[in-house]
Amino acid sequence: MFIKNFVANVFAGAVSALMLGGCVTTHVQRPLSVGVPSEGTAVTVSITANTDAVNGLGQITLGRLSSGDAVSSLVLQQYILNQVAKDMARDTTLFMGTLPPGKYYFSQLADAGKSNRYIKMGSGLGLFTVEEGKPVDLGRLIVTPLYGERVLVGRSVRVRDNRTLLERYSPEHLKLFAPEKTVSWSGSRSDTDRAEEVAMARPTGAECVTELPDGSVAAATRMGTVLWRSPEGTWKQLASDKIETLNCVQPVQMPDADLLAFGEFGTLLRHAPGQNKLEPIDTGNLPYGNLVGLAGNMDAGWYVAVQRNNEVTIYHSARLERGEWNQVRSEKLGKWLLNQDTWFWLRDIGTGFAYTSTKGTLHLYDYASGQWSERAMPDRRVDAMRISGSGSGSGMWSLITQGYGPFAITSRDAFVSVNQGQTWQEVTASHIPLVQRTDGTLLRFESSLMSDTTLHASSDMGKTWTLVDAKPKSRELTPLKSGAILGKIMRWSVPAQFEISNDGGKSWTAESMK
Repeated sequence: MFIKNFVANVFAGAVSALMLGGCVTTHVQRPLSVGVPSEGTAVTVSITANTDAVNGLGQITLGRLSSGDAVSSLVLQQYILNQVAKDMARDTTLFMGTLPPGKYYFSQLADAGKSNRYIKMGSGLGLFTVEEGKPVDLGRLIVTPLYGERVLVGRSVRVRDNRTLLERYSPEHLKLFAPEKTVSWSGSRSDTDRAEEVAMARPTGAECVTELPDGSVAAATRMGTVLWRSPEGTWKQLASDKIETLNCVQPVQMPDADLLAFGEFGTLLRHAPGQNKLEPIDTGNLPYGNLVGLAGNMDAGWYVAVQRNNEVTIYHSARLERGEWNQVRSEKLGKWLLNQDTWFWLRDIGTGFAYTSTKGTLHLYDYASGQWSERAMPDRRVDAMRISGSGSGSGMWSLITQGYGPFAITSRDAFVSVNQGQTWQEVTASHIPLVQRTDGTLLRFESSLMSDTTLHASSDMGKTWTLVDAKPKSRELTPLKSGAILGKIMRWSVPAQFEISNDGGKSWTAESMK
């Protein structure tokens, strides 16, 4: 089971969790780049998690059978595989190690961020056999919520090997997994293994909720999927053949696309008007990495921000399909005080784009002149940035910041700008960026350790505030051009849920996915 409210004992056919006892545990090493050590054979596997409940799966424990094909809790030896590269992607991790000959099964998957959060497993995935001189590539595993605190873990049919990830993140080991020598699972995928199918049907989360010019709304989610809301309030999923997590969506005006979606491992997808599927875009020579920002148009060309580890590089190409990309700028993110993560934001503002990071300097690029400019930000760490309105930088810009000292982590303040960052006005303390409705009303959430979260509104740019909703379900708001407010309900282990308000946030109507 999972400890600390993250439990799982359902996977590949709903078998029960197996509790191991009296085992010897060995941390296995990654194989040498010059070859596999004589005492072991190279083994690799990757995992994609369709959930926010873990901070990435960072460690795998394998059980080795002493004899036969039956999993026994009496005489077992455990081996631990670790990540090949940390921060490789938001939801996907690659593992590798060397194992002695024998028959193995997956015993446990552990959270990279908290060692006391883990999935205890049995033999539901099946067994794999390690033989001397025959490297093992187990392809991709999928972890997805089922119900309550239970999850499914199963094999992917879309990603059957890890050659692409090895080529990008561990090229020195790629030669160990020559196709003619590499083996996989001992048996076929079970008929009851439906983890990938469940994940594709129920991708969790919704990021970068964006209104398009026609009044429809799109949001990026996991499993290569975009959530789409019609102007009438009907939701559906726009799926692709990918399973990578999408980070954001960007409205565009192209002959074959009204929306672009981008995310892990250089994934770039387009949506053609009227279609119910996302199609991949060949990104040409764009260096691999996680796409964290996109801006541009067919006249100015396209700008893509690619993150690898703690560095973000912006590239430009005159075209998207089979693009010829050239580096424009690069930003080092690094770590902050108390080892806090640092962030990066890039937003298309119509006439150009703006980007900033936790460090705080605002950079703007103008398409027409081809010139860069810089604007000062509040002298504080930036934790979040948002621009109200879609496809234009004329809306209100909002920041959430905190101080630099060791005790400032819990002290966050909100700043807003109505002139594209030329000046900033401190408004109030907040943990979530403020948003602005089309009539100019500001909306913010207020919370404390001693009280529930409440929703407040201001019609005088934050001078005075009025309570709107004493117990809001949503924690992220998107004001629409119609005057309505779309709210996203924050729940980590289920597909995103939304509600709509037509009276400024006083009352809400739930909306369901089709």
